[in-house]
Amino acid sequence: MAFQQLSAAEMTQLTDCITRLAALVQSKDVPVSVPSDAHIQPVLGAAATRGNLNLLRSGVIPNDRERHDIATDLDAMARLRESIQSEIVLHSLKLAQTVHQQAQVMMQEARSAAMLSPVRLLPPEILSVIFEYALPERWTDECMGGPGLNYAAVCSTWRAVALSTPQLWRYINVHFLFYATRWKEAMEAHLARSGNLPLSVSLTFNPVRNVTTSFEEAWSLLYSHSHRWGSLTVDELPMPARYTQLPWPDHFPTLTQLHLQISSPYRPAKLFALASAPITSLQLDLAQPLRPVPSQLPSSWRITRLAIFCYSARSSDLAQYLPMISSCSASLRYLDVGEKQCSYSPTTHGLRSTTLPHLEHLKASNYGARLCQVFSMPNLKSAALRGRASSAREDEPRCLSYFADALSSSSFGKHLESLTLTNLAGVWRILEECLDLLPTLSHLVIEDIRNIRYTQDSFISRSLIYILVRDTDDSRSMARLPNLTHLTMTFGGTAKSGPGRSKVSLVKEVVASRSQACMYEGEKLAALKRFETDLPGDWTLPVSQNVVT
Repeated sequence: MAFQQLSAAEMTQLTDCITRLAALVQSKDVPVSVPSDAHIQPVLGAAATRGNLNLLRSGVIPNDRERHDIATDLDAMARLRESIQSEIVLHSLKLAQTVHQQAQVMMQEARSAAMLSPVRLLPPEILSVIFEYALPERWTDECMGGPGLNYAAVCSTWRAVALSTPQLWRYINVHFLFYATRWKEAMEAHLARSGNLPLSVSLTFNPVRNVTTSFEEAWSLLYSHSHRWGSLTVDELPMPARYTQLPWPDHFPTLTQLHLQISSPYRPAKLFALASAPITSLQLDLAQPLRPVPSQLPSSWRITRLAIFCYSARSSDLAQYLPMISSCSASLRYLDVGEKQCSYSPTTHGLRSTTLPHLEHLKASNYGARLCQVFSMPNLKSAALRGRASSAREDEPRCLSYFADALSSSSFGKHLESLTLTNLAGVWRILEECLDLLPTLSHLVIEDIRNIRYTQDSFISRSLIYILVRDTDDSRSMARLPNLTHLTMTFGGTAKSGPGRSKVSLVKEVVASRSQACMYEGEKLAALKRFETDLPGDWTLPVSQNVVT
């Protein structure tokens, strides 16, 4: 390839690349030996005697002989430049070939190393389990027929394992908001490849668009497999009015999980459309109120896990769901509630006091903590309370006060083992009272994980930190949390907005005072076994090296 085949722009680009490469080599202090060319220096030296800066600046006008000699110099340098450009192209081609060879070696090296990869030794049974645990979210959330399963594109072996792993194909997500032509094919593939496993079904209806042929075909297949439905996520129950000509299943022998997402006031949710299903887990995400709200759930339902979230002011009336919660008292073990605004009295609907005898785990966000005023929870083992840590500092103390009142008026604090407090500002006084009533608490988490900060400082104040210190001169502090073994304090700040040195020192005092087991007034006080924090520094505990920082 001659240099004449390169355009001026291409030649400039090539020269620039080589110049940058030379600069890179020089920056690494690599010794480079450039041999002098006997043909170059004489030409440049002769030309420099007849054309140099001094002569240019002096205004000398060459005579005829000098003009002839300079013209001869220009012809010689033009030939020299063409020769050098040809050499540049030649070396560039050699360099490109060398780089290409390097790429080939690296690629083959990677392939050869991959042949010895331990993953190739995994049997299909183990590989399928790994595939299940590493399943991408988009595969379980997006409408089927769209995203491809990346496992199946790696190699023929992985493809065979992926296609023969039923757990990967039990997710049936159909968004009827969109027109699609591949629903039937995708449905057939998922139903066939999932074997006999219970299906995780997610349906998003469109109350405006007409029923299409692709929808009817997909629904017919899904309808015929209602006996395999294991979980159902839906935004309307049973279906919008436009779909009433299609049959709704009446046989759900394996359906145990129901997730309702109500975002429109015009979409009903008739829970008794699933009256035959053995539902054990119910989640209500309510941007609009549930209509109608049943006071009793179907008799075939035995709810052990219940979650109710009132996300908007329109749906924020948790009182209307209290009878529903009460109806689950015989079996309920997990309860998760969230209410945006306080809008009910604890005596609403005649529920002055109801016992949840089997409830072991409670999560309450914002005003959802008011449930502690309504329900007695004698066997509660873990509680998680979450606020907004907003500028309205009176909100969080009020929410925590509901929990504190329940502790002081009942005995469930004697069995509580784990407590998580998230984004609760200005609560240290009430928290101190709460912790004094938790003798069996072994796990305590206090975390600030706000996405938007109203103040630069974390809401975890010095006063809040100090109540965790064991002070031998303060009998109340020594008696507080005698069995605490796991403590987490997350401040959530950056290097600029994180806690100051005084807070860090106080946290160190907390850890130091609780790092050793001891006896106090005849009672054994447990030592911290694990401390987690996002504060900088070494937080290694004497009794355990298992510390996360």
